[in-house]
Amino acid sequence: MNIKFENVSAGYGSRSKYKEILKDISFEISEGESVSLLGANGSGKTTLLKVLAGLLPYTGSVKINGRELKDLKRSEIAGLVSFLTQLHETSFAYTVYETVMMGRYLDMKGPLSGPGEADRNAVDKALETGGLTDIRDKYITELSGGQLQRVFLARAIARETPALLLDEPANFLDLKYQKQFEERIKSWKNEKGHTLIAVFHDLTLALDLTERIIFLKDGSIVADGPVKESMKAEILEKVYDCNVLSYMDEKNSLWKRFL
Repeated sequence: MNIKFENVSAGYGSRSKYKEILKDISFEISEGESVSLLGANGSGKTTLLKVLAGLLPYTGSVKINGRELKDLKRSEIAGLVSFLTQLHETSFAYTVYETVMMGRYLDMKGPLSGPGEADRNAVDKALETGGLTDIRDKYITELSGGQLQRVFLARAIARETPALLLDEPANFLDLKYQKQFEERIKSWKNEKGHTLIAVFHDLTLALDLTERIIFLKDGSIVADGPVKESMKAEILEKVYDCNVLSYMDEKNSLWKRFL
């Protein structure tokens, strides 16, 4: 799936109180690429994902496979991208299985149709990957934050869309399930044509799971390229306004004191 942003700006608020977040950004992502969006809080990472998911108005041009995003129906966008957000509502007491199956709704034939074999297989696979099989019949209102994150990640993966948008996907995950998440995403990436666009605060996740980094600061792109070219000390300091490598060295030294 090819994605092209040309001179895109976006923000929040009414006309009189509008705050622009993204400022005239342009880039292109080719089919099969895995891309990290990195930057400090408020740099525009989540806003960019919301634009791409069709959840936020924008100016400029956003094209998916040559078609303008504004011209696509909501169902067409949902068939192209799955979006795992940072925050989730749990207003209704659905089971884990029912919640993950919601990711397959658009693939079911007709408004009254139930899930078919392909839907059940996709959900079972996502549940197994997320380590959720043993709690599949539990209500999501009874789950911890980490369990909920795994459920909604499983729902996004069960959609089987060509592109996956992840906004801080490892939030609330303990070490065991973070490792499992990384392994599943690597496996998912290796399937033909899959495109990954993810927001991370953990730089090691970006290094491990993606091959390209787009650095954002104050709504603008300050660096864009392969990991080896973009993950430079001077770029990190410019983006985060601190000596990132020195900070990481301090943390590594702390670990060495105890291991």
